[in-house]
Amino acid sequence: MAGGTKSTTRSRASTSSRGNGTRGSSRTQATTKKLPQAAPTPVFREQNPLVTFWLAMAHGVGAMFRLLGKETLEKDQRRDGFPFLLFLLAIAGGVVEWLNPTNSVSVALDAYTFGGLFGRLAFALPVIMIVFAGWLFRHPASVHDNTRIGIGLGILIVSIASLCHVFGGRPSAADGMPALAAAGGVLGWVVIGWLVTIATAWVAVPVAIVLLVLSLFIITKTPPNKLGRRLHELYAYLFGAPAPAAEPEADAAAAEPAPRARTSKRGKKGDTDFQLFDDLGFGDEQAGADAEAGGDNVPWWRRNKSGREEDPAYDSPVLPPATGVAPTAPPAAAAAPAAPVGNPNAGAAA
Repeated sequence: MAGGTKSTTRSRASTSSRGNGTRGSSRTQATTKKLPQAAPTPVFREQNPLVTFWLAMAHGVGAMFRLLGKETLEKDQRRDGFPFLLFLLAIAGGVVEWLNPTNSVSVALDAYTFGGLFGRLAFALPVIMIVFAGWLFRHPASVHDNTRIGIGLGILIVSIASLCHVFGGRPSAADGMPALAAAGGVLGWVVIGWLVTIATAWVAVPVAIVLLVLSLFIITKTPPNKLGRRLHELYAYLFGAPAPAAEPEADAAAAEPAPRARTSKRGKKGDTDFQLFDDLGFGDEQAGADAEAGGDNVPWWRRNKSGREEDPAYDSPVLPPATGVAPTAPPAAAAAPAAPVGNPNAGAAA
């Protein structure tokens, strides 16, 4: 009996100690609170004043180039830094090449800068750079894919530099930079010099001309088999002449039932409009409004105050002149059929 009592007492003591430990741990967990983490302090970095000034000037020049067309770019989509650099280089090139080209300083700058690289193309390079900068101001790489324009412009510069090298005396690097600058520059010498040495100028010149024509096709997005149509579209776009008819659909597309749509005398967008001016931004200013209002897509110099070339009839309603004849009344409705009359003999018989 004594042994059983001792074991029972020990078990109760161990159980009570375990219970007290569990209660203490639960109380400790209940009283422990998670401290809130401190919010990260924002770090404000001061922008370089030179960068601020550069971007302010770039945005101002870019806004000037975007005045003629509809503003479709958001502020965070603009990339005006590089086009502004091209704009400044074009101004500097114009000063060197146009204002005082015979000055010794201008000759040295021309020979060891753009003249030494592109040859006599440097005389027209400021215009090319201004046009390309205007394109990039209106079509930044963040929104538009400028691969086609870059490839076409590169081929154009290479082909012109090659022709300048052939017709400029065909100098070599041993003749010095001034001699190369007076011809096609380093670019023309590298690209076409070896072909002139191997196959003479009678082969090199046609190759350069083919590259020049190909570059124009690439820049204007014109397939060679649609050259006549593009010229017709350009004439119609500039002077308001009747545009060419829309091209027929492909056989597979024509077989499928097309949804009903409003027909227009100009056909589809892109089939009769000159696409180069649309790319430059001069053709899309009233595209959406004209599509809804039923007007044609016309350039800004052919629009009146209402944004159209010719106002529709409902803007200036014309009523027919009064003839003095009273309107005739509509014909009376036909009389309802009379109810059938009963047979009088039937009543007598009854």
